[in-house]
Formats: sequence, C-alpha cells, structure tokens
Amino acid sequence: MKRFLPYLAITVLLVLAAVIFMKWRHSLAIPRVVEGMDLPGDCSQAIVVTSTSWEATEGKLTLLEKSSGTEWHEVLEEPIPVMLGRSGMGWGRGLPLSPASSGTAKREGDGRAVAGIFRLGTAFGYAPAPPEGTKLTYRPAGEHDYFVDDSTSPLYNQWVNLPPENGTPESLWKSAERMRLDDGRYELGIVVEHNMHPAVPEMGSAIFLHIWGAPGTPTSGCTAMSRSDMEKVMKWLDPARKPLLIQAPEDLLHEMRLNGGAE
Repeated sequence: MKRFLPYLAITVLLVLAAVIFMKWRHSLAIPRVVEGMDLPGDCSQAIVVTSTSWEATEGKLTLLEKSSGTEWHEVLEEPIPVMLGRSGMGWGRGLPLSPASSGTAKREGDGRAVAGIFRLGTAFGYAPAPPEGTKLTYRPAGEHDYFVDDSTSPLYNQWVNLPPENGTPESLWKSAERMRLDDGRYELGIVVEHNMHPAVPEMGSAIFLHIWGAPGTPTSGCTAMSRSDMEKVMKWLDPARKPLLIQAPEDLLHEMRLNGGAE
C-alpha cells in the first residue's frame, strides 16, 4: 500500500492543479472576450451570464468592471449560479449585434431567456425602498402593478399601474404579469430592456433579473438567482457606469459584436 501513496498524492495534486488552471483560464477568458465586443465607451460595468448550450436551463453569472483604459476584470471570486428559461435561451432585442452563427429568436411565451447585450432598467421590489446602498432607480411593486404581455395592446411590454376603478387586467389585456406575486420571486429584481425601443409584437416581454423560486427551477424567460445574490448584484450596479447585461451560450460569446449604436 505504501508504494502507491506517492502516486495517489501526485494524482491529487494533478487534479487540484487542473481545477486551478481551469478557474484561471476562465477568469482570463471572459474579460478578454468582452474587450472584443466593441461595447460603448461609457460602459464600465457588465453582468455576463453564460450557459453550456442554447437548451441549458442553468447558467453562471459573472460581474465585470473596467477601472481604467480598456481592460476588464472580474469582481467575484466565484460565479453566481443562475436559472434560465425552461426552454433555454433565444436571441432577444437589445443593442444591435452582428449576425451570429446559431440560435433562434426569442418569442412571446416560448419559455426562453434572452441572449444578447441589453441595457438595464429600473430596480424593483416589494419594499417601499430598496436595500441600503442601491444606486439604481427603484420602483416599489404594488398590488395593482402589471407588466403587459398582450402583443395586441399599445401598452405591450410596459409596466402599468391599474387602479381597480379603471378595470381589471382580464378585461383590458389578453395577458399581463403581476409585479407583486404571492411568493418572493419579485421581492427584488431589475428590468432588462429587451424589446423596448420600440416593443415589437410577439418578440417577448417582462424580462427581469429576479430571485429564483427554488434552486434548480427554471423560469418562464427571466434570469433568476438566490435572494442574497440578487441583492449583491443590485447593490453593485451603478447607473453612472452605464452597466450592460451580456447573456449567451458560452461558445457564442466570442461572436458577439455590437453593430452600430443602441436599438
């Protein structure tokens, strides 16, 4: 047995070295890829979400920042685990990109999270005020707040407050997302500006970063994480740094390039 111990020790060391190498390579890869995306010069914060394939329902979230010049670096020691749409991802409508080699377009109700590069909108939640330290604009989600996902409505993909005296969502729209749910999924969240400028019918609506229902449970098209991670991301974001969400299967990241200005 003793003669095998050195071999066992070497094997363990090799495995540990491989793990460290993979983490090191990952930490270099994503910042370098983002540097090649031709992002707007005023953007110095980015949330990067990757998955292993178009169909994957789980992913990893990395926070990047650019302190000076053009070099990006990771903020977190470990990526944040996230849940994606029940059907994986599809290309969304954010900042215009050069054509990609694969992937289908996001559609209303298809269960896909959005791939692409997106600006971030307002933060929201159930409390009257956001967690201390939040710099994003914050909107409390009330009992009469809805995100309209009826493609035939002129209010498609907009947050609407509907007092009871003005009607019911069922009477006005074919479908609308309640912003104050009976559970904690929207206790903290951020609007992703997908398909907003303008909203094109049937191309998807109500896309958020928010708290997951449970680990391992996919979403209807949003990107979800634990409450503590959602709060961490919300506090980190600074609108003055023009943050962007970059989201795609990891083997497509290197193909993503902005094609002109914003949508």
